This record gives sequence, structure tokens and C-alpha cells, in this order.
Amino acid sequence: MSTIKGISWDFWDTLIAHKDNAEVKSVDETRAAFLSELLNVPFEKAWSELKGHLPEEDGDFAQGISVEKRFEYLADKYNVNFNIEDISQKFSSISIKHDIGLVPGVKKALEETKFRLVSVCNTKWTKGDDLRKLMEKNDITRFFENCYFSDIGHYAKPSVKAFEKAWKETINLEETLHIGDNLSKDIKGAKNIGAKSIVCRVVKKKPNIQDEIADATIYDYEGLSALIASIMGKTPDEKWEVIGKGTPVSNIKRIASRCGNDIGNIIIGDIISQNQASAIISTGQNQQKDIPGIYDFDGDISKLSEKSLLMIDFTKGLVFKKWER
Repeated sequence: MSTIKGISWDFWDTLIAHKDNAEVKSVDETRAAFLSELLNVPFEKAWSELKGHLPEEDGDFAQGISVEKRFEYLADKYNVNFNIEDISQKFSSISIKHDIGLVPGVKKALEETKFRLVSVCNTKWTKGDDLRKLMEKNDITRFFENCYFSDIGHYAKPSVKAFEKAWKETINLEETLHIGDNLSKDIKGAKNIGAKSIVCRVVKKKPNIQDEIADATIYDYEGLSALIASIMGKTPDEKWEVIGKGTPVSNIKRIASRCGNDIGNIIIGDIISQNQASAIISTGQNQQKDIPGIYDFDGDISKLSEKSLLMIDFTKGLVFKKWER
């Protein structure tokens, strides 16, 4: 049985998110145009610099690079002169001037958790100080013992040092769980410290077969408590009830999602016409490639509405439903 005493939470698309993909694109295009003019390079080259990484910020010993350091690098590379401090602040503020708010359901999840909490953020073009202000604006800073930003702390996920500094070495990292949306930074980082992990797809709904490297995948924060209970080898609380079991066909261990036909939802029935489901529950034998499923389901599918919230534990072949009372 696993012990979890604390949860570290990623930042973008896990706690905080832009309104939609169009908003994200607008921010990126604004920044690329800014770089294009500043460096006197084509838009495409500026876009490449915007999306690129410095070598020291990748890998298991990733460093946290400040916005100022990034502009020092660009000024030297393109042999241009500008006030690095002023430009860095202007560039950092571009993102937070847009429509940014909390990920759906995350504040309630924070209010209800009984675990110790820290946030861990790999910063890039937005300063940690600005991101902290964004957390304060959305009234979530109070939930966390520490809000760690890589440009301030000098280490970045998946480095063990980033998690050690986030927790200030006050907890056994193997007794923590990390929630994040990036497999190579968040989930790899959790593995590096021996922690459990949950891939967050609440914002980026599109399923990924590689989510199997985590202990669970979440598409709706209302399912968080059930996933954590399952990861710890416990039965979810009385709000959750086993509605059936079946033969699991999945490398993904656990999923919490709604029923329905939208991307990232659990499909109920024997026929599927698209491959964007998070899972399938079927009374038949058909096994859809690359989509986790519970087959030969012995529960009553007719009692599941399109918006039913389910947690599937593929390790045990059990399907739980959260009852709305």
C-alpha cells in the first residue's frame, strides 16, 4: 500500500490556463512578432527561438533559466543591443495580460484536499514573480506551503533538485504525488524522485497512449479523490460506488472522466467511430486499438448518463461512479 503525504502541483494547464487554444496562439504570435522586430529576423525564425530550449534546461539535471538570461543569449546570438531588463519585463507581461484563469474544478479540489501542497513550475518566457501574482489574483496561493518557480530556484523539472527545493526538504519525496500535464518534465520528474504521479488532461483533453507511464490520468478534477485513494490501494469514499467490473485491456492504470462523445470522455457501448476517447466500457469483445477499455462489463450500462463521472481502476478491472447527492 502506497503512502501519500503531500501533493506537488504543476502550474500551466494544471492550476492555471489560458481561456482556449485561440488564446494560446494569440500569445505566441504576439511574442514571436515582438522577437522578430527586436532581433530583426523573419517571423519564422523568431517563432523557432520562442519555442526552442537551451541545452541546460533539458534532461534530468535541468536548470531554471531566467527571462533575462534568455535575452542575453539572443542579444549575443543576433548581435543586437537593447535594455535586457526592460525588454524581459515587457515580454514576461505579454502572457498575463491575456484571459487567464483557473483550470475548471481545481479550486474545489484544492479546498477539499487533506494533503500538504506545493506548486512546482518550470518558467520560460514569463517570470516566476509574474506567475505568483497570477496565483494571488486567482486566490490560490494560500493553499500552498511553497510556490516554486524554476527561474528563481535555479532548477527545473524533471530535476530532483527542483522538487527538493519546492518542498524545502521537509518531506520524504517518495511519499508525495505529482500532478502535471507534461510527460517528459512532470511525470519523468515524479519517477526521478520515486513519487506517484497523475497526468492532468482537464485542459488538454486529447488522450495520449504514453500516459501509461503515470499512475493515473485525470480528465475531471471531481475524480481526483477517487484516483488518489486507488493509487494508495484504498477504496474511494462513500460518494463513489462500484457499478460493475470487467476484463481490463489497458496499460494505463487508472482514469477519471465523464461519459459522453466529446474528446477525452469515456465511451459506453460496443461501437466507436473515432479514436479520441479516454476509455471504452463495453459488454462485447471488440477491443479498440490504443484506447484503454473495460470489456465484458457486467454492470448496467443503461443507468449511465452522458455526463456520469466515472473512475476506472484498470489494475483491478473495477468501474466506480460518483453519485450526485
